[in-house]
Amino acid sequence: MPTSAPGKPRPEARARPGARGVGRRGARPRAPAPLSPLPAPPRRGGFTLIELAVVLLILAVVLSIVGVRLPRDRADVVKDEAQRLALLLQNAQQQAILESRPYGFVLTEDGYRFLELDNEFRLVPARGEALLRARVLPPLVRLAPLAPAAAAEGARPGPEGRRDLVLFDPSGDFAVFTFKLESDGIVWYVRGYPDGRILSTPFLDPARG
Repeated sequence: MPTSAPGKPRPEARARPGARGVGRRGARPRAPAPLSPLPAPPRRGGFTLIELAVVLLILAVVLSIVGVRLPRDRADVVKDEAQRLALLLQNAQQQAILESRPYGFVLTEDGYRFLELDNEFRLVPARGEALLRARVLPPLVRLAPLAPAAAAEGARPGPEGRRDLVLFDPSGDFAVFTFKLESDGIVWYVRGYPDGRILSTPFLDPARG
């Protein structure tokens, strides 16, 4: 059996191709091949939140422009003004009770305004409450107190006998009044009842006064 010559190192056995776990001494392990990135998922149809916000903003601007340019029906104008007036009168009535001081309401040449007492106990235009600012009626809409003969039962003139002036007493003594809004034959009424109700209605019903 042949042997290697003395003093000479024994040659290393070469690794066979395909052999597992066999290799040169000190050889670095081969790094695994990098994984290929996953393909990006296809974008679904639709809008992102930012796109939706932009669309909604554009729609709001367009609708505001259209709303200003489109004329309202005359009947809707009178109805809206009557309902607005009733709500504002209710607010003044409640403010008088909550603040324990009187508020007033008076007609003007082109609309109406609310009044409050100053330091000298005089009725002056209300300035503190934004809802009680002076209002101007739309063109061709007229506002007037109802004639005494057609007013609700129990109606009484305001201070100094004026029917265009209503005083809201903080004591809870509710003012009784009737105002008429009219335009091109379309009529709505705003009425104050003895029980404190203030309503807008297209019909005048004296039996409910």
